[in-house]
Amino acid sequence: MSVQRKRVAHTANNKKWRDRTFSLAKVIGEEVARARRASGMTQQELARHAKTRQANISRLERGIQNPSVEFLERVAQSLGKKLQMKIK
Repeated sequence: MSVQRKRVAHTANNKKWRDRTFSLAKVIGEEVARARRASGMTQQELARHAKTRQANISRLERGIQNPSVEFLERVAQSLGKKLQMKIK
């Protein structure tokens, strides 16, 4: 395989990985937003409980932040929820 074809294949694989990561971040964000609204909290209130900034909660909910497990645990705890992860 030529160097050019390897670059194209590598770029395509990276794009697939980024797309999956982005869609996972979107799903997580939607779940956090749903739980926050159900609890009657604003983003500012959730941020204060989770010891972060409102902008971080906004980015999380919009799916443009790739959050750490520790951060997700703090957010879940602040919402009175448990963080669950499944590998299918």
